Amino acid sequence: MKVYKPKIVQQIIDYYGASIHHSAFPTIQEHLSTLATMLHEGIQTGHDCLYSEINNYHPLHLGEPIIQLKEADLDLTDCKWTIACEYGYKSWEDVLDLRKTEYNRPFEEAVDYLLGGHFQELQELIKTYPSIITASSQYGHKATILHYTASNGVELWRQQVPINLPEMTAYLIHKGVSKWTLMNAYGSQYDTITLLKSSIHPYNAGVGQEMEALLS
Repeated sequence: MKVYKPKIVQQIIDYYGASIHHSAFPTIQEHLSTLATMLHEGIQTGHDCLYSEINNYHPLHLGEPIIQLKEADLDLTDCKWTIACEYGYKSWEDVLDLRKTEYNRPFEEAVDYLLGGHFQELQELIKTYPSIITASSQYGHKATILHYTASNGVELWRQQVPINLPEMTAYLIHKGVSKWTLMNAYGSQYDTITLLKSSIHPYNAGVGQEMEALLS
C-alpha cells in the first residue's frame, strides 16, 4: 500500500531506527528516555532533521529557524522537554511518572497498521481487541486512533498518510469510534476534523477532501 511520507518524517524514522518503535521497550518511560538521549546525540553529530522536533515541540523554540537552533547550545534537558511535549506531556517530570507504565500494545499496533495502510490487519486486530475503538493513547495527548488520521498534533514520525486512509476511516467510524472526542494539542483540545483542516499532509496525499467529508 502506498503511503505518503513527508521528507522530514522519513528522515526522523531513518535516524531513530528501531528505537522509535514501542515494541522495543517494556515501559513508556524507558522508550522516551532513549529517544531523548538519541535526540541529544543527533543534534551534536549533525543530524539537522532533528531540529524539526525541537522547533515543533520545544515550548521555548517553537518555529525557530535551524540556523538559530544550532547556536542555542541545546542540552539533554532541552531534548527531554522536546520529547515530552512531542508525546503530549507538559514536562519531563510527567514522563518520569511512567516508570512502571507498560504500553497498551494492541492500541499502538492498531495505530501502526492504520498509518501503514494495512487495512486487513487492522480489522483483525480490532476484532480481537474491540476496546481499541474507544481507547485513547497513553501518551499525554490522549489521541484516539481516529485522531491519528489527521496527521497533526501527534508524534512527528507518525504524521504520514496511507492512500487508503479514507477507506479505513470509514471503517473506524462504522465500528463506533467517536468523531468528536477531543485530544490535547497545542495547549488546547481538538477534535479530528479541526486537526485535519489545519494539516497539510492529507491534502498533499490527495485524500484531504474525502477525509473532510467523512469526519464532518
